[in-house]
This record gives sequence, C-alpha cells and structure tokens, in this order.
Amino acid sequence: MKELDRILYALALVCVLGLSACSSTDDEPAQYDTSTITDGLAVRGFTLRADAKVLNNLDSVFFSIDLNTARIFNADSLPYGTDISALAVNITSDACSALTLHYTDENGEEKTVDYIENDDTEIDFSHGAVRLHMVSQSGENKRDYLINVNVHTVVPDSLFWSDMARTNLPTKFSRPVAQKTVAKGGTAYCLSTDGSAWCLGVNDNLFDAQNWTTKSVTFPAKVRIETLAATTEALFILTESGSLLTSTDGSSWTSTGESWSSIIAPYGTRLLGVKASASGYNHVSYPAAGVATAAVPADFPISGFSGAAQLTTKWADAPQIMILGGKCANGNLSGATWAYDGTSWAKLGSSMTPAEGYAMARYTISETDTVSWRLKEREVLLAFGGKNAEGINRNVYISRDMGLTWKKGDVYLQLPEYMPEVYGADLLVFGTMMSADAAAGTKAATAWLETPLAKLPSVYTRPTSRAISSIETWECPFLYMFGGTLDDGTLQNAVWRGVVNHFTFRPLE
Repeated sequence: MKELDRILYALALVCVLGLSACSSTDDEPAQYDTSTITDGLAVRGFTLRADAKVLNNLDSVFFSIDLNTARIFNADSLPYGTDISALAVNITSDACSALTLHYTDENGEEKTVDYIENDDTEIDFSHGAVRLHMVSQSGENKRDYLINVNVHTVVPDSLFWSDMARTNLPTKFSRPVAQKTVAKGGTAYCLSTDGSAWCLGVNDNLFDAQNWTTKSVTFPAKVRIETLAATTEALFILTESGSLLTSTDGSSWTSTGESWSSIIAPYGTRLLGVKASASGYNHVSYPAAGVATAAVPADFPISGFSGAAQLTTKWADAPQIMILGGKCANGNLSGATWAYDGTSWAKLGSSMTPAEGYAMARYTISETDTVSWRLKEREVLLAFGGKNAEGINRNVYISRDMGLTWKKGDVYLQLPEYMPEVYGADLLVFGTMMSADAAAGTKAATAWLETPLAKLPSVYTRPTSRAISSIETWECPFLYMFGGTLDDGTLQNAVWRGVVNHFTFRPLE
C-alpha cells in the first residue's frame, strides 16, 4: 500500500439497496465541494481484509462509497454478533500525502493509524463511525470520510408487517355466515352465503377494494362452501352429497359426474381429491385420465387442511404443491406438511403444532447471501391460525425450507393484536404495481381502513438510498386474508391486506 497509494485506481463505484435491521449510522459528514476530489481526495475502493476467525468471505462484503457525502458503508449488514472490533482494511485512493484513520477504542480513547505506513493495522469499528482523513498530494486540500461497518443489532427474521388495512368481504349479504376465496389466474373469486342464498365476488385487482363485482349464484344442489377450489382452467365445488361441480366463470355450474369426499388442492389443470371406498379412502384426480389411484395414508388429512402453496424449483422436473395441518380420517389432527409432485403425495415434516384451519401461503422475501454479500430473493412459507383443543393459535410461523421445518416468526412478523383470532381463513398473494406516488391516495385507498402498526425500532428501518437512479415502478406482493372463523364459531366479515418487509419501498437499479 505504501507504493500503491501513489497510483490512480480506476474502479467503478456502485451503490446498492440497504437491508433492514442495520446498526445506526447517525453521524452525518459535512457536504464538500466535489471539484476538489480531483486533487487526490477520492476513495476509489474499500474492502475488509479476509479473516475467517471473524466471518467467512469477509473480504467479499460490498461497501458503497458516496463521494458526494463522503460516506463509506456496507448497506447489507453483517450477521448479528459479528465482532468488528479488530478489522484490517484495504483502501484504494488517488495519490495523497496523508491517509489516517481515527477511531475510538474500548476504553473510549481516540486512536490514530497512519494507513500509508501501517496498512495492515486492525481498526475498531464497534464504537461508531471511523474517520478517514485524507490530504491531497499537493497538501492544499483535505477531506474526511466517515466509515461505518454495519452489523445486525438483533436476531430478526427479515420480515415485518409494514402495512395493514381492512375492508368487508365482497358480498351482497349484510351478515354472511360462510365464505371461501380462491384465485384462478390473476383473478380472485369470493363465494359467500347467508345460509340460504349464494353470492360470488370477482376481482382482478385486489389492491382496489372498489373493483369487486358481485352477483347472485345458483347451484344444482346445496354445496359445501369450504370445498371451493380453482385450477388454472376452471372452478370446482362439492355438493353436500359429494357431487363434483365445475364452472368456468363461477356463474353457471354443471356436474362432472364424479363423487368425492374432499377436494384437496388444484395441480395445474387437474384437481386432486379424496374419495371414500369400502376399504378406506383413495386419492383421486380430475380429469382422471392416466392418473392411478392410491390409498390415503392414515396420517394424511382429509379435511381442515390449509390452502395449497405451489413451488417450482430447478431440482424438480415438475412443480410441487404443499398443504399444512388438517384432520385425518381417524379424527386425529395433523401438524405435517404434505407435498405433491405430480405423481404422488409425500410427508415432508411434522414440526408444526397439530391443528386444523391453518392459513398458509408462499411468499418471497429478500435476504443477504453471505457468500456473495448481495441481496437475493428467496421463497418461504408463512402460516398462522390453526385450531386445536387448546384454542386458536394466532402466532405467525415461517418455513425457509418449504415445509420441512417451521419456526415462530420474529415479533414484528406477528399479527397486530387488534386483528381477531381466527382459523380457516384464506390467504392469497397478489402482486400490485407500485410507483413512488401511486401507493397512496389512490381510489383503492378510500375503500380500505388503514390500521396502525407497532412502531419499528431504528434497527429495522432501511437506511436512506444513496443510489444515483432508482426504479420508478415495481411489483409489490400483498397478502390478503379472507374471512376466517372466530372463536365463537361466527364468520369474520373482513378482508385484511398486509405487506411484509421492504416491498413497499422503491427498489434501486
């Protein structure tokens, strides 16, 4: 470094998206006349030196360099508990006559390191920003940079509710007693009843709560509303006698000629179900051509299971769908996640509390990859609202391995206390195109009752973007929870809209 400091490095500088739950960076450097940067005052590169005792791939952590505000920081925080009290650094700069680092040690004493003479000295970043002082080659100009090494200060999931709103179910009935909502393509279908008549609400833009159209529906016979399901091509429902009905638009229903005990889940254009026989229950499919029936295992749920979540991975030739919980034929409750791969069902794991009525959905989150140290998207499962003999479980759970294991989510992922405890709710995910000024004040906002959330501590908030340019529109995946049964057995006449983590923030290019 003693010689290299005299060489001009031409490295491109890029700003990246900040991740939530970072340590505080409240120290603000003064603004400088950037014209002086040409006289040896530009930091061209900054990295931490490799140190496996501290963290694997430490030298791969990306640091943003903001030349306008003289600030250097890692927007993607290091894992909770990372020791940053003794880190050596690599600094690349224009030619300069002095390059010193100023920091506070564990005893509160100010320390100074001459980086040109001692470029391998370990610096303590654990007591606030480290000041980098630069003097130009000519000696006429000086500039200070503030360097922050950000570390998660808590052990959170990277998930929290950042928006929550409520509206009534889309129905003609003032007091609906039951409902079921499914998605077909990009459209939601909400079927409700007052006990004697039926109403169907249809909406292809759920963010706009005024976009629902409702119409009365008649069936050839009385139906079991909880069995409503949708494949990619049609809607299905069972009558009380087990007759399988189908419809393309939800208005006109006809019999398929099949008689089932339960509808389990859609799988592409096929519908999966269970049919009783003299020897027990068998798995069935509609259309059934080319699909063999198989006996239902004793621990497989035949009712009360969650809605299905679909997953596509590069390791599987076909998509997989998953269901959670439910009641088995012998009356026992299940806490297992079952998956179907296009051929057969398999139990993935049983780490959840046995219960019926779980609401489950696949969701996409962003987390820091600790190999590349870049923000990457990953798919998880979210679930809540199961009921058993102990009552309704309102905790929100997350599975990062697609149902093999579940754990209780961080406190800020839990549902607000003002949301009632329900089971058997329907949980759908619909993406909405957002923009910098269209997320609020729209026609849709007037139909939703915005509800307050617990204020997040500063460690959860995202630092201000320092990107040169940003994306003007982006897709935000909102979660919509329909209905659900209250503890007294009545229907919750509500649709809740929520969104998790950073998705309402404008992303960076």
